[in-house]
Amino acid sequence: MMDTIEIKDRLRTIKYPNTSVFKIENIFDKSITNVLSDQDRIMGVYYTTIFLWAGLLHQEPHLTINKASEYLDNYLDNGGTIPKLFEIMFKVLQENKVIASMVSEGQKEFDDEGELGN
Repeated sequence: MMDTIEIKDRLRTIKYPNTSVFKIENIFDKSITNVLSDQDRIMGVYYTTIFLWAGLLHQEPHLTINKASEYLDNYLDNGGTIPKLFEIMFKVLQENKVIASMVSEGQKEFDDEGELGN
């Protein structure tokens, strides 16, 4: 499963195949479940940039983290928000069954304001 967002006047598809999840886990040196449970940092710019980068790699294999940061700036400059973007990315992770057990157990879900909470 995937979802699209507009960045730099182009629709970009966010998707998390296993290779993307592996890269996220490798960067943070912990499982995706543990990364997502880091409540102090999950909605920060760094985490959001890494998740955006990993979610776009299937479409742009040579995308760098710095370029993904520029994409995030563009997304925010055009009215996007980090909570909304993370909601989209989280939904794609759920649909890909990457974090299905986490969600089904009720450990993580988005509240009405797009905040990741318990």
